[in-house]
Amino acid sequence: MKTPGKKVGKLRVKLDRAATRYKLLSIEVDLRLDVASGKFYALYEGQLYGGNTKDELADKVREAATKTIELEWTRYLVVDYEARAWPLEGDSGRPESSGSYESLSIDDDRAGLTTPDPDATRHHARFRPCVVTSIDLHWLVCEISNAYPLPEDKTKRVRMRREVDCKLTDRDDDGRETYEEVVGTMYEQDDDKLPRGAVPWTAEREALLREVLVALGKLDARMVELFRGDPDSLARQLDAVTRSSAARLLVSGDDDRRSS
Repeated sequence: MKTPGKKVGKLRVKLDRAATRYKLLSIEVDLRLDVASGKFYALYEGQLYGGNTKDELADKVREAATKTIELEWTRYLVVDYEARAWPLEGDSGRPESSGSYESLSIDDDRAGLTTPDPDATRHHARFRPCVVTSIDLHWLVCEISNAYPLPEDKTKRVRMRREVDCKLTDRDDDGRETYEEVVGTMYEQDDDKLPRGAVPWTAEREALLREVLVALGKLDARMVELFRGDPDSLARQLDAVTRSSAARLLVSGDDDRRSS
């Protein structure tokens, strides 16, 4: 097929898909002008498109570049869990209070914490055995599309993503707040992989995460109760736990503590 007109440069076409929340994706095609008719032309995916103006031509190319994408959305919980591990001071069993620590994500191996890494430098946490000293749990709700090939690059597959936020809508006479869900602007991932920690959303699964936070809050309250107070009070509290089962007291939440 003979392409009409003469090449007069490139036409950048902004697509209706976003690389981020603030940046639209775009493609470039060779722009041709037929001087006799004054019409603009461009070839895209072997198909010739024409328009009386560059904007009209861009609209046609944009439609062609997006019409093949059919999105199906799935709601996910994306769990972000991290632990912090500090190296031990020799064989004392005491975690260091300064220096370098290890941040452990969901995928990081915990099995090697107690075994020094022979490849670690002296100033790296894994140079010595480590112990977990704190944990952090967050999650977000988002909707992720099925994977699809890029119209401008058929060899690459990506997904769309949009986050689900909560917006304050009202506050009753007792000060209780009510929220509604707001689905954010969709944007395109760089690949077709699901985020680490993603699981299809159900009300029961999110309720379980809330229960975990409640349990963490209870554990924190018990730790504060255990370690707060003047030296004499603190000594009595620690001694009482020593005579009971510390693991049962602090982890299972059993209340049958013995008084000193």
